[in-house]
Amino acid sequence: MRNPTESFKGKVALFSGRFDFIHLFHWITVLRLLKEYGFDKVVIVVLDYPERKFAVGVVMQLWKELIRNSGLDDTVGVMTNTTHFREVTDRELQKIMGDDFARMVYISGNWETYRHLYNLGIECLFVEASYGIHASDYELKVE
Repeated sequence: MRNPTESFKGKVALFSGRFDFIHLFHWITVLRLLKEYGFDKVVIVVLDYPERKFAVGVVMQLWKELIRNSGLDDTVGVMTNTTHFREVTDRELQKIMGDDFARMVYISGNWETYRHLYNLGIECLFVEASYGIHASDYELKVE
């Protein structure tokens, strides 16, 4: 397991969740992954499941607009997946990440999911919720 103060330059963060509904602290976590941890890219994976309160299409559109309006199209991507990451296989992860699989670090705020992926041999980083971070700590570019 890597020391969280060490740079993740050259790595791609895989940040998954239900994001039902996305909120400011999800976005702050993405910014922290890029700025504090030094990831080259962040891939956001939205869990698409039947019990959603908000349609996955709406959530995807909001993520895409937030990414585009922040000028981070080249470093942040978003997609959906139907398997919860506490049950995902390494084959599914390879399909999700494609060429970035070898550079992937799974970002977790859930110990059960963390343990599952760690047991698959996936490099993981536990990131506490960003609730102690203030939005004013980060510059958000909106054009």
